[in-house]
Amino acid sequence: GYYGGTCVECGVNHTANVTVSCSGRGTCSDGLSGDGSCTCDAGSAGTWCQFVCPFSNTTGSCGGHGTCTATGCACNTGWALNSTSGMCDSCKSGYYGSSCAGICPNCSAVSTCNDGFSGDGTCRCPYGHYGSTCQFACPRDGNGTVCGHGRCDHVGNVGGCTCHANRTHGFWTGTACDTCVSGFKGAMCNISCPTSNGTICAGRGECIGDGVCANCVALPTDFHWVWCGVACQQAGTICYDFQQQCPAGFWGTNCVSRCPGAAADGSNSCSGHGVC
Repeated sequence: GYYGGTCVECGVNHTANVTVSCSGRGTCSDGLSGDGSCTCDAGSAGTWCQFVCPFSNTTGSCGGHGTCTATGCACNTGWALNSTSGMCDSCKSGYYGSSCAGICPNCSAVSTCNDGFSGDGTCRCPYGHYGSTCQFACPRDGNGTVCGHGRCDHVGNVGGCTCHANRTHGFWTGTACDTCVSGFKGAMCNISCPTSNGTICAGRGECIGDGVCANCVALPTDFHWVWCGVACQQAGTICYDFQQQCPAGFWGTNCVSRCPGAAADGSNSCSGHGVC
């Protein structure tokens, strides 16, 4: 219990109120050749073994991944303190792998890192985001929906919207899949516009609303001036209908055909030099 040439009491410090050798938790280097230092038992630390930390027969003090201090276990880099056990037995947030040595990349604010013992350090992107740190995003339509009428596809840092192209979900285009493909109309872009010889509205009209050809107008190369039909493909007297009164400048079953030479509002029919 004493050490040195003057046989000083070993492992005590009355000033620090350590009156038992090595606080009763260690072995003092005593005898003439001793230096009075304490070798602490597992789970204890400090000059006089005055600090006590959690201990496991399997992993040792502080879970084997920390240092015992006056305030408890101080965990090594990458390790986190377990608030229940007081040991350093799990990875700190942002670290991963069996030894918690892997450091997560700087994932964007919308994502989280796959950290922890079983993590691989990759950023987990929410739908609509992609890239190594989820730094890229697919465009949204006017309603804020990712890729509107399509899906966000990506491979690595390259991605974008793949638009629906079927009768059920419609035929869409545009960077955010929010525009009907040419030749389709309707709220779901799944109504085909009428065609004649493979040309929408025979090239003489415009497809509007729910896929209806309107405002049929003769082409410069046409022999007839008056055209009608579901695809603006019929001409001549078959186009005349006297069973209803259409606004000036318009004619046809639904009054959607415009007289030759007429302006958009129906005025100036036949260029003002004839009667439609």
